[in-house]
Amino acid sequence: MPTKWKIQVFNAVCVSKLLCGLEALQPTEAAASKLDTFQLKGFRKILKMSTTYINRANTNHEVYRRANLEMGLGAKEIIPPLSGVLQEKQRKVLGHIIRRPRDHPQHQATFATRNLLPQHVEHRRVGRPRAAWTYETMKDCWRRKFHNIPFQIQNREHREHIETWVLNREDPFLNRCCSGSNGSHPDLWFEKKLAC
Repeated sequence: MPTKWKIQVFNAVCVSKLLCGLEALQPTEAAASKLDTFQLKGFRKILKMSTTYINRANTNHEVYRRANLEMGLGAKEIIPPLSGVLQEKQRKVLGHIIRRPRDHPQHQATFATRNLLPQHVEHRRVGRPRAAWTYETMKDCWRRKFHNIPFQIQNREHREHIETWVLNREDPFLNRCCSGSNGSHPDLWFEKKLAC
């Protein structure tokens, strides 16, 4: 059986089953690393490559390179890690939710009432706050569009400042940022900035 066919079956059956429904989950760094490890283990089995413990030349980069060569995609890294595939699926889901009407249950459960800020939990448990899906996905979209501008809305003062200019159509900052905002909804500028 050709190696290319094995990789295609692995991607079509194993990977699709593994990632099914995970776009609504916010994985930790350890969980995302386990997804990549699962993918690399599958490729190593298919390509009959030993681990780096046995052969130091068989790095993760080399495994991806060999898999791309077998698929006929060239030496470029075209097969992405599963953590990257999951992030792409999360960005698509966020885009669908942003485009929903404001009164849609999905939009109301994800964002605050009249703006695109994540829902804020006033009373949370003791300890380090868990990574929220909405915030982390919005931050990922922001980093892809604006590499040099930090995305920080977890600070309460910064959050109130954003709410002020988003809700106030007469704010000069909003009018300066919104192109053609005459009579348009104040969310449109923020929506365009976060659309992935």
